Amino acid sequence: MENQLKTALVTGATSGIGKELAKLLAQDGYNLIIVARNQQELDDTAGELTAVYSITAKTIAKVLFRCPLN
Repeated sequence: MENQLKTALVTGATSGIGKELAKLLAQDGYNLIIVARNQQELDDTAGELTAVYSITAKTIAKVLFRCPLN
């Protein structure tokens, strides 16, 4: 039941540094709340992490920052 006490929020969790950080946290037994723009990529990442590391992963599809120059 210790796993229920550790939860981390990771943004940009479907690629790059965010995904690697999510993997490391999952490996350490953290349940995750993962955030990224694309719901399908989030679902894929959550599925992968829950299957490999036996953690829970909630997803939030949201753009948290948009560069004003774009």
